[in-house]
Order: sequence, then structure tokens, then C-alpha cells
Amino acid sequence: MPYASLPGTVVRPTKTPPDAIDYEVKNGQKQGAGLRCLRPAIVIALSMLCAGCATSFKRTSEMHVGRYNLAPTYRNSCDFRQDGLIDLRYNWRTSHTRPVYVPRHAGRAIWKAAHVTGVSPLYLAATAARESNFKSGAAARTSSARGMFQFIEQTWLQAFARDGACLGMPSLARHIRRTRGGRYVVHSRRARRHILGLRYNTQLATFFAARLAQQNAKTLARHLGRRPTPGELYVAHFLGAKDAARMAALARRYPYDPAYREFRKAARANKPIFFRRGRPLSLGEVWYSLTKRHDRLKYVFT
Repeated sequence: MPYASLPGTVVRPTKTPPDAIDYEVKNGQKQGAGLRCLRPAIVIALSMLCAGCATSFKRTSEMHVGRYNLAPTYRNSCDFRQDGLIDLRYNWRTSHTRPVYVPRHAGRAIWKAAHVTGVSPLYLAATAARESNFKSGAAARTSSARGMFQFIEQTWLQAFARDGACLGMPSLARHIRRTRGGRYVVHSRRARRHILGLRYNTQLATFFAARLAQQNAKTLARHLGRRPTPGELYVAHFLGAKDAARMAALARRYPYDPAYREFRKAARANKPIFFRRGRPLSLGEVWYSLTKRHDRLKYVFT
């Protein structure tokens, strides 16, 4: 995997940007270029002491995450990578930001889902941090959102109906029916309670979040005419892919219009996002607040 890094270290992409590989160039010479032949500990110590030198981002070797693989039956029954990889790049030059430490239980679930689906673990970690701060038992007061990735009931039922059988739960997936209006229903109360309760399962919620990112990336690419950015993918996780594409278009055309007028249902469920001290935020402000932090944080897997 081109973006993998060993647990316990700051996660960096394997292919770092060309301007971030070497030290900062000053007076036509690369600072610290002669230190590369020394031992790594000496290189780190001397590079920290060099005044005016930027942090050196070294290439990280690829990591084999076989011990984090899902059961072999998952891969044999369905190929989840067929929808295409989502290889998201992050701005690692923002070294002033505070690292976010990923709990071990969440980190293992993220690595498993990333290895099976091909979705970047950085994106999954950023989304889990924004949604619930990696709390598997998180529950929203103003909506039906539950779990580490805050899945609402309809989104979870749709994901379970699509991939539940591939994950070894065909008997539960068969209980889910899609109505003519596009809603997903479960007639058995016991089965419905069981299926919705699985939102608190960290591994399953992470896997469905990765699959949702794949579907949202396809939808956004059709509407935007390009590959979506990490921030745009998070807006799609937050609002849905179609509403995310609509907000992107409205924020460009009418950045000063109040956002709650166009997204009333989302505004009622997430007032801190659409209002600040009683003042309605504009489309440009809401779009910026949803996308700005998703690319700037560092994540440490403990």
C-alpha cells in the first residue's frame, strides 16, 4: 500500500511531494545534504539543531498489514477494491498542527478496512476524529447517528443491504427491503434492532465507512468532473454525495447566502455547523469549516 506506515509513528504517505523530500534550499545549497551518510539518530539530532532548516520528510517503506486482514472468506466472496482506489494526499508541510493520536482499537479497524478496500487510512482516521473522536459508543442527540462514524439509520441499512452478505451475514441482510420511495425498511423488529446495533461495532462501522467513501467518490467525480478532495469526501459523508456536490456548486456561486436555507434538515440536526452564536453562517463559511481541517491534521497510530 503506497500510503502505509508502521503503527506508533506519524503516518506519512509513501510518495511525498517533490518539494518535501529534501531539506529547504538556502543560498543555492541543500541544508544537511552531507548528513545522509551518518547514522539515522545522528541525522535526526543534527537536523533538529540546524537553524532555519525545514523538517525532512523521508520516504517510508511499504508495510505488509497481513496480520490486520479480514477473514479470507471476505476477500473470496467479494472484491471490494474493484471500485477503484482512493489514494488521498495530505499536506504534510503543516507541521505546526497538533498530532491526533488514534486509539489502538480504532487504528486496527482502520488498517483492516484500508487494506481490504483500498481507501486511505488517513481519510478514515480524519473522518472518525471529526465524527466521534474515535468513540465507538458515540450517539447524537439530534439525529439517529450512532457509532464511531455516526451512521444514520438509512445510510447504515443501505450499506448493510449492499455488503452484509459479503461479510458473512446474509440472513440479516435479507431482512432489509427497499421501498419504491427509496427508503430501506426492516419489518422484523428483532432483526432491525440487531442490525442497527451493529453500528457500535468498530470494525464493521469502519469497513462501511470505507465502502461509503468509494461510492461517494464515484458520485462526486460525476458531478464535479474530477477526483474529489479529502474535504469534499468528508462533506459527502456528512451530507450525502448529492448534497455535497450541490453545496460545492452553491458555495462557489453564492458564497454569502445563508447555508441553512438550502440545507434545512442538516441544519436542524447540526446547529453548531450552520450557526455561530445565533448568527447563520454563509455557504462559504460552512463549506470552509467542513473541509479545512480534514487535510491538515497528523495522525499517530498507537
